[in-house]
Amino acid sequence: MMAKTHMAFANALALAPLALMHQTNIYSLQNHYELPIIIAGVTLGSLLPDIDEKGSTVSRLSIVTWLFSWYLKYMQVQHRGVTHQIIFFLLFVAIATTAFFTTSKEIFIFLTALSYGILGHHLGDMMSGAGIHKGGIYNYFWPFYTNNKTTKFLPKFMRCTINGLKEKLYFVFFMALNTYLLIELSPLNEYKFKIIEIIGNQFV
Repeated sequence: MMAKTHMAFANALALAPLALMHQTNIYSLQNHYELPIIIAGVTLGSLLPDIDEKGSTVSRLSIVTWLFSWYLKYMQVQHRGVTHQIIFFLLFVAIATTAFFTTSKEIFIFLTALSYGILGHHLGDMMSGAGIHKGGIYNYFWPFYTNNKTTKFLPKFMRCTINGLKEKLYFVFFMALNTYLLIELSPLNEYKFKIIEIIGNQFV
């Protein structure tokens, strides 16, 4: 899956439950700055597993990511290897959990979103029906469980070829969905209903 589709897909996975909880009054973001932090974390996390590929988008973000990507290649870490397995996601979940007790709320939110983005990347690669290991992620649950198979979560007819027509359609869909979700979660959306309520009260 291309970097732009990974970002769109992971953000949709993160924003959809937030918007649903917001609409049903189960939970709402307590501060308006939390949403940009979440989006930043999810976006970076959605790219991070591809640091095992030297020419990837995340490897070109900074000198630090480039050096780390180069080091992984030097150590002969294969693409869709350990950074694409569940242990990589659980590592960042553990870091986020530690941050909950040791750092600020903002850092905890960012690291949690980063973990969510990594999981979104993994699921996105499981949507791939062509390429490495014929799609999916090989031995995804290593070291907890090894079956020497690829893990996929979509039926074959729904999987996309990397940068193929189907992936491009997925990208358009996820971008449209993200636009709607951002409007739902935006403070301006709350003000819209308040304005409608104020105007309505004038006629009661």
